[in-house]
Order: sequence, then structure tokens, then C-alpha cells
Amino acid sequence: MIFSSKIPSWFCRLAMPGVALLLALMPSFAFAQPQPPTEAQEVMAAVEKTLQRHAGDVHACFSKALADRLDISGKLELEVTVGAGRKVKDVTIESKAASITDSLAACVVQAAKSWQIDGIEAGASVVLPFNFSSQAAQFVVSLQDAPLRGPQAKGKTLPPFQVKILIDPENVRSRNLSVTHLVVSPANRVAMHRHPGSAKVLYMLKGNARVLGPKGQDPVKLAEGDAIYIPKGFPHVIENMGRQISAEMLQVFSPSGPEKVYRDPTDPTARAAFEVLRGDPGKAPEGAKLVVARGQNSVAKATLGGKASEQLLMDPSLTGDASFSIGLVQYQPGAFVPKHANAGSAEFLWVVSGGGIVKVGAEDFPFAAGQAVHIPADQPQSSSFKKDEPTIVLQVYSPALAPKPETKP
Repeated sequence: MIFSSKIPSWFCRLAMPGVALLLALMPSFAFAQPQPPTEAQEVMAAVEKTLQRHAGDVHACFSKALADRLDISGKLELEVTVGAGRKVKDVTIESKAASITDSLAACVVQAAKSWQIDGIEAGASVVLPFNFSSQAAQFVVSLQDAPLRGPQAKGKTLPPFQVKILIDPENVRSRNLSVTHLVVSPANRVAMHRHPGSAKVLYMLKGNARVLGPKGQDPVKLAEGDAIYIPKGFPHVIENMGRQISAEMLQVFSPSGPEKVYRDPTDPTARAAFEVLRGDPGKAPEGAKLVVARGQNSVAKATLGGKASEQLLMDPSLTGDASFSIGLVQYQPGAFVPKHANAGSAEFLWVVSGGGIVKVGAEDFPFAAGQAVHIPADQPQSSSFKKDEPTIVLQVYSPALAPKPETKP
């Protein structure tokens, strides 16, 4: 007999971080003699086994969704139809809580299409409910998981630029700064704009770009490894000088705010923090100036007992801005940073190459190239780095830490 009715979504909960898989289980009773399971019980046991087997798929979808925001919570219910060979034939969304993002739902749907539900015959229709819980914090965000934002492509024509938000109050609950990954298409630009309430540092990851200011400001060319400090309220254009390759860079804002326009371009508060200037941009604020750090000219100083070296790019002595400091740090294979806390300062790392593990509390969080790490101010932490290769990170403190004494090897 084919079991064709939907399984109701009640009772049992399978725990995994942030996600509960809800299954329908019948109440158990004590019998004088063991009773064979009913057909419904056999079906529900098959569904339970399937969800246990594929819990990792759901957790991967949830982890990807968390790269964008931490407040995802509520129930997602999928109706699944089983086809030949006990393979899932069709998946539809039966219900979805308002805070469950479309991307999370689509990811779980896509994953479920590859499942096989042993114990249920072709033609059966079952409801698979998933309950997601919002998270208090996260410390590592992958670039590949962050949603792409900004102008959309038109056919084969690339958009002028696109952005991924790596660090902001929505996805890591940051307080002092935000960081985005900006890609400017070949021979394109980010139009003249300013950030009235936030200073910004651009750090070049790939390609070549130049920053254009108001009338009278000489253009500043940037190559890979260069950084430029742009004061609050300074009008500027970010232009890709290349005709063949995109220019990739990190934008570090202090305080956070300008990144909000990428989440919602219609938000008046966000637009005020990222003010697009049309026509004459006017003059730069009195006394404001661009500060450039050339990566190839930065002197590396030994630290961590010779297990690391640091190239200081920006700090208050160069910019006059105490809201952040930025440096490029190279850790030798097997280096270890003992447990410590940065008093009053949040720490951001962009992992250029290599990787390791940051320990926060009793939990380990692996990180690798192409990932961002955010440690809140006053949070005890320790870090260990890969033993088979050096690890290079861009390190930002917000606000800037007091200068460290030079450590001799």
C-alpha cells in the first residue's frame, strides 16, 4: 500500500546548532506484548532517518544565511513528493516564517531535491518542518557566502560595481566599524559621493584603481597592497583604471553606517550616510586630506617573539583619526597568539592567505583565505595558525590600539 497522506508536523525535535528538525512521532505506550509498528510509524521513522542523514545539508544552508544576518528564526515547512527509487521528485514550500530569508528557503529546497527517503514508496507526500533559531553571535564570515549587492547586470553587460557586506551590525553585531568587499568592473566607477559621518579606508586586493576628489585634488592611483584613508565628508570617486580586469578592494568604515545603503537603497538614513553627489561636489572639509600607504614601501617589524611581522599601514599618527588602525601581519607556520582581550577595541581580520583557528570561550572557529574574522571589544580570544604555510591577514582595530613596543626576535 502506498502511504499518500501528509505527515503532520508535531512533537519530536532533533537538535543541531541553530536548527531543529521537527518530525512526527506517535506517542509510545507500554504493551504486554511488543506490537508491530503501524504504517504511519514506519513512514515517520524513515523520514527521521533521512533528516538525520541530511542534517548537515540544512546546517550548511543556515550557516550561509547567517553570513548576511543573525536574526533568522522561525519555521520552514517543505512538502516533499517521493518518486521512483525513493528519490525526492518534487519539493514545494508549504509555509515560511517572515524572518526566514528567501535564499535560505531556496537553499534547503535545492538540497532536499537530492535526497532519497528510504522506507517511503513512490507517490508518497510528506511534510518536512525545520525550525531555525536566531544566533547571539558569530565570528567568521566567508566572502563566498555573503549575498551580492549593488547594481544588477543587464544581459551580458557587467554592473559598474557590486558589493558584499562582510562585517556590520546585522551579521556580527559590530559596534564600531563595518567592512565591505567592493568589486568595480573594468573601465567603471563608483560615482562621486561622500560619507558625512564616517571615515573610510580602501585596501586594494586586486587590480588597479584611482581615487578622484573635488576640484583641485590630484588623482591618487592605487595598486595591489596599497591603502588610502578618506576622511569624513570628503567627496570622492572610485575608478577602475583597468580595461580588462575588475578592481577588488575592501572598504572599512568607521563608524558603521554607509554600508546600510547596500542593504536598502531606499532607506533615508542609509542614503544620508552614503550621499551621492550630483553636479558640483563642492570642496573638501576644512583641513581634510587623503592619506596613502604604499604596501611595497611599508617596513615590516617583528612581533610575537619573531613568530610574526607587521607592516603598519594606517594609524592615528598618520591620519589624525583615532577611530581605527590598520596593518598587514604575516604569521609564521605554527605561530600561536596566547589568550588575550583587546580592551575597548574590536578586531577585524581579512585572511589573505593561510588560515588557522580562533578560540573564543571554549569553542574553536576555523578560518581560511577569503574569510573575515570579527572579535568584539573586550572578548577573550586566542589564535593558532596553520603549520604548513605562513598566514597573512589584514588586521584592523577599531578604535585604534595604543602602539605596541617593538619585540625583538
